Amino acid sequence: MMKNTTRFMLFNVLLVALALATAAAMFLAEIYQESRQSAINDQEQHLQTFWELLRSKGEDIRIVGGKLMAGTYVVNNNYELPDKMNQIFGCTATVFMGDTRVSTNVLRPDSSRATNTRLQGAPYDAIFREGKPYRGEALILGQTYLTAYDPIRNARGEVIGALYVGIKESTFFKTYEQLRYKVIAVTTLLMCIFSLLAALLVRFRRQAVEVLKESERKYRQLFEVQSDAILMIDGETCDILEANASAIQLYGFGREEFLKRKSFELSADSPQTCMPLQELKRHTPLSLQRKKDGTVFPVEIFTSRYTWKQKAMQIAVIRDITERTQAEEALQENRERLQLQFDHMPIACIAWGTDYSIQSWNPAAEKVFGYTAQEAIGKSANDLIVPPEIQDEVNAVWQRLLENDETVHCTHQNMTKGRQKIFCKWTKTPLRDIRGNIIGFISMAEDITQLRNTDQALRETVREYQDLALKLDEKQNFLATLMDSIPDLIFYKDSERRYLGCNKAFESFAGRTEEELVGCTDFDLFGHDVGAFFRERDLQVMAQNLARQNEEWVDYPDGRHILLDTLKTPFHDHQGRSLGLIGISRDITERHRADTERKNLEGQLYQSQKMEAIGQLAGGVAHDFNNILTVIIGYAEILLLSMEREHALRYHVEQVLTAAGRAAELTAGLLAFSRKQLLHMKQLDLGEVARGLRKMLRRLIPEDIDFKTIIVEKELTILADKGQIEQVIMNLVTNAKDAMPKGGSLTLEIAPATMDEQFLQQHGFGEPGGYACITIADTGHGMDEETRKRLFEPFFTTKEAGKGTGLGTAIIYGIVKQHNGFISVDSEPGRGSTFSIYLPLIAATEQDAEELQENGPPPGGTETILLAEDDITVRELHSMILEEAGYHVIRSSDGQEALDKFMEHQSEVAMLVSDVIMPKIDGKRLYEEIRKIRPDMKVLLISGYTSDIFVERGIMEDEYGFMAKPVVPSELLRQVRSILDNN
Repeated sequence: MMKNTTRFMLFNVLLVALALATAAAMFLAEIYQESRQSAINDQEQHLQTFWELLRSKGEDIRIVGGKLMAGTYVVNNNYELPDKMNQIFGCTATVFMGDTRVSTNVLRPDSSRATNTRLQGAPYDAIFREGKPYRGEALILGQTYLTAYDPIRNARGEVIGALYVGIKESTFFKTYEQLRYKVIAVTTLLMCIFSLLAALLVRFRRQAVEVLKESERKYRQLFEVQSDAILMIDGETCDILEANASAIQLYGFGREEFLKRKSFELSADSPQTCMPLQELKRHTPLSLQRKKDGTVFPVEIFTSRYTWKQKAMQIAVIRDITERTQAEEALQENRERLQLQFDHMPIACIAWGTDYSIQSWNPAAEKVFGYTAQEAIGKSANDLIVPPEIQDEVNAVWQRLLENDETVHCTHQNMTKGRQKIFCKWTKTPLRDIRGNIIGFISMAEDITQLRNTDQALRETVREYQDLALKLDEKQNFLATLMDSIPDLIFYKDSERRYLGCNKAFESFAGRTEEELVGCTDFDLFGHDVGAFFRERDLQVMAQNLARQNEEWVDYPDGRHILLDTLKTPFHDHQGRSLGLIGISRDITERHRADTERKNLEGQLYQSQKMEAIGQLAGGVAHDFNNILTVIIGYAEILLLSMEREHALRYHVEQVLTAAGRAAELTAGLLAFSRKQLLHMKQLDLGEVARGLRKMLRRLIPEDIDFKTIIVEKELTILADKGQIEQVIMNLVTNAKDAMPKGGSLTLEIAPATMDEQFLQQHGFGEPGGYACITIADTGHGMDEETRKRLFEPFFTTKEAGKGTGLGTAIIYGIVKQHNGFISVDSEPGRGSTFSIYLPLIAATEQDAEELQENGPPPGGTETILLAEDDITVRELHSMILEEAGYHVIRSSDGQEALDKFMEHQSEVAMLVSDVIMPKIDGKRLYEEIRKIRPDMKVLLISGYTSDIFVERGIMEDEYGFMAKPVVPSELLRQVRSILDNN
């Protein structure tokens, strides 16, 4: 045995030596990696210094005439900077122009500088292909360097060269080589020392063996006399190495049989595998074991881990707990049965301690009083459910329970969690232990608030009726008169649900007199289905002996379908026996209809608020887009005017203008949806507008669609923006056409309409008055209810992807609302759609026949114009347009600058052209400040904002010259000339 142990220890010495060698190698590798990373980090710092030296010669780095320049400093063949880096850090440094070295301290083998050599490999790819810095190893003239490269960029951000610093890898790692030899020497010395210590330990072990044998004899005696079963188990194989006499008796195996088995084979509940020692529990309160004869029995196991003969071992102390387990199971089963009964009691059950604190609280108690079990347990009844005014009364009940040892029945007022007063019927009983001592109380509580209120109300009603009957001396006649005067339906039935009587209102409802009703059942009056429904409700009232209230839809004999709120209450004789029930029904149809209408109005309000919020967003986007379109349209028109009609690029410029025009229409559509665009309102004959569109619409509609127009001859005068109305008609006709891919019929009708009270009640919208009505009807696939609800939402479309923006109907809705009109849709799947638009009529007045002649080139002038515009691109465009037309322009980027320049040139300036919304001072305030000095100053305000901005700032279109963005150059010149010429 000693020889085996000695061999084992020598083997361990060899393993430790191998571990030391491995650790030394890993340590050297880690030092190598950290040193290499430190070298690369040093080059990063060196490169920053190199940048500072280069930028000190000039910030503007560029290539001029084939030379790399830093300011006025010529880098090519100038070695001042690389040599200075070598003096400071002892590193190599290079400046590349493109991929060629033009200034370097890197030397060739012949000691000449390596200028005019090229950058290659990974640094080249990083700098010139990916445009990013490079850090790491690089091969320079056949030698490995630790390097850092940065791209050199000119003022436009283009890579025009590179900056490099580096150090030879062999130079940097000389110190590492010296360290490696020292580590190897130290490791060898440690291995020798450890071997010597191992030899000494072997000698000491021989002496300890004898002491261990004596100790083992003592513990063997203690092992055998234990009453609990004890097993010694191999911690790795789970082989049973030893078992005491108690284990042999408990399991029924002989000693030799035990020693041939594994510990997990004794278990009846564990997996048949050997568990690792670290997963074993020191104490297992309950485990199932199996005896030799197959009997399964419960045990409690204590385990301990130790080392014996250099092996991981465990000792298990096993105690038979069969009797204890049976007693505990019986107790637990009884406890669970009682708890189950307690939790499922239909009435509130509460267990109390002798200090009147709550010990148990079932779900029914939670329902009655509102407190959860967690909130209630441990609290006093007086703290939770007993009102202060009756606490003395309740305390007296507790005292009676203690003194008389009897069950107490009582009824008193209680409080819920919400501080609501309720009435409860209580049954309280003391609880005793096996010695007869009171250890607490059990209470059951039933909420009788509703029953008490109903009973009290009925009692009071009966008392009032009796008092009145006595005073009138004709009790029956008075009650009959009283019931007949009540508009609610009142009836009463016997215990067999046969009618005993009713009031006049119920006679009208049933279509029979009271004499004809007596003895009838609900089946006689209402038929089988309704009769069965009423019979079921009556049975519930009689069975529960409680009042019930329900809402019921019923049909009157005259055909009316009404909703009744019915209360049914049982009535009794003086001995408490049930005689039948009394019912009172009230017609709540109108109230129900009003509630439904209120919910519909709330839905409409929510939709309106949602549309308004999206409109605000659309208006903001349109403003920024108008500034961009002003520049695009302006420069495109200038290009077009400067080209000959045969110019090769003229067509392309015209396409730019066409696309910009479409973008302007989209912007107008966004503003129309937001209902904040500036409209050019004038009197229009709606029929004339439709007739003007008829020819274009016919070209738009395919031949397989039968297109009809019905336009009334009578003049229908409205106040509207002609372009917007045309857009509404075009959008609706286009949608109708798209709804009929296989052909169909499409009708456009223009006719007068009148909205009177009957119209408003029938359609649910509008205001009284005369209207011009646009009706567009198709025979397409139609829409369901859900689609109609979302029809006017922005970006909602039923067309396939790529064939609709979802803005068409939203824009139509915005235009109609801005014209104070109304729109309705009638559609069903498979039956087509009909859109009706109502625009208010106005009285026709004489129109100013003067029209601007816009043919020919726009007029110019020589006056001085003060231009205020915060957008630089728009400012430059408008300035160029005015200057090319002959005007002298004074430019300013905000209101304050414009006011300062006016003060310098106030005698020269003939007109102010200003954006409305600008930093510091807006256009309106700028004009007002200038007019204080020059009251005769003329002004043209320009803006891409929505109309509500002008209202907020007090700007009225009639008081100022105004143009909305996007601005066309020719229109700008005509407007400026018109304002200058107008006195």
